[in-house]
Amino acid sequence: MLACSGTCLGSVISVLLCAQLAAGQQSPGNMTITVVQGNGVINNVRQLRPEPPIVKVLDASGRPIKGAAVTFRAPESGASATFKGGKKTLTTTTDDDGQATATGFRPNKEIGQFNIQVSAAYAGGETTANLAQTNGKGVEAAKKKVGAGVIVLIVVVAVVAAFGLRQVAVSNSKH
Repeated sequence: MLACSGTCLGSVISVLLCAQLAAGQQSPGNMTITVVQGNGVINNVRQLRPEPPIVKVLDASGRPIKGAAVTFRAPESGASATFKGGKKTLTTTTDDDGQATATGFRPNKEIGQFNIQVSAAYAGGETTANLAQTNGKGVEAAKKKVGAGVIVLIVVVAVVAAFGLRQVAVSNSKH
């Protein structure tokens, strides 16, 4: 059992913090935001269901913080995105695993790079992070999602179709 003596009686915030600690919740200490999904992403502006940014909020010991307020903020103009309700800002709360998801995420039609600012607050502590994103069309987004191997395969198929199979075939036999 946590003993909350004179130090907790100094202010309402201290009393609430001691109550949270007594209930087994974490102290804010040096919180960190870890990106689970959404950093370095190229969004296909034509895609109907893009993958939403997801972050995890951890305490100084690396344990997930349940109940932290997490705010996702997209740029007001240029390449950007919106969240639930078409808004540029979304505030949500971390779950039991310390994760928060930017629900309703939709990139706008502007092509280019932008950052989503993420802030987390819990028991008087706060931390921030940036998620780098790029809005692109078709090929730019496909390269990021499917990888270079598929692009090489597409090029090889195109060469075979253009020049005929006999001219690009490679033989392993020794003469």
